[in-house]
Amino acid sequence: MSFDTIAIGHTVTGTPFSPTRETIREFCDASLDYNPLHWDDDYMKGRFGKTQFGGIIMHGMTNFGLITRMLTDWLYPLGGVHRRLETRWKVPVKP
Repeated sequence: MSFDTIAIGHTVTGTPFSPTRETIREFCDASLDYNPLHWDDDYMKGRFGKTQFGGIIMHGMTNFGLITRMLTDWLYPLGGVHRRLETRWKVPVKP
């Protein structure tokens, strides 16, 4: 496969990951990011401007890391290198 042959609709698969309260808490511990958005259900009952999440949410950097791993696992065997990734978070990821 050549990178020139990649077109809209091409599928890239990765290692499945299901966020859980435990994986979210593990990232809190690893990153020392104890923002109550990620671990405090009582705090998350409130409203944040016009947003109400309805429960704890996964760190954006966990999502970023998973996407990076998927791209790296796909590209390296093909001789490719992942150089840059830009993301826009449209919805929160929940356990």
